[in-house]
Amino acid sequence: MSNSEFIFGIHTIQSVLKEQPGDIKEVWTSAPADNKRISNLLKMAKAHKIPIKNISREKIDKKVGKSNHQNILALAKKITVLNEDKLSELVENKNEKLLLLVIDGVTDAHNFGACIRTAEGAGVNAIITQKRGSAEITPAVRRIASGAAERMTFFQVTNLARTLELLKKCGI
Repeated sequence: MSNSEFIFGIHTIQSVLKEQPGDIKEVWTSAPADNKRISNLLKMAKAHKIPIKNISREKIDKKVGKSNHQNILALAKKITVLNEDKLSELVENKNEKLLLLVIDGVTDAHNFGACIRTAEGAGVNAIITQKRGSAEITPAVRRIASGAAERMTFFQVTNLARTLELLKKCGI
């Protein structure tokens, strides 16, 4: 299951259920039955025939630590991060103006998640980071991004300076 991870938080799980429900393998909750927001998520999961497990809050805490999981987590496919070759394809085949966010040196999950959330709100088409010295797209980053990470395209490149030159040559 190296291609899967536990994601948590209502907005994150809701976003995956809306955008790519097939990416969720199962949902775990410890929420009381009268929690409307979680009940709605569970209805969405049931509609997609996703297994649901009711477990204790302690078990959820063990899976995700002290994160604010909101009593729900899901085993989901990790977000795909594309490489330089795919970025070249995107740039060469652009049909419209591209708005790209290039992030250098952001290592904090909260800052990275906020950048993703803001980028989506600004209409960014893709986010480019460097392979080394950048935050990874972790479950915590996905939670902080409040569902925006599921709708964003990500690229990791080896050399940002070279990538910026490529983008400049392509008219971006």
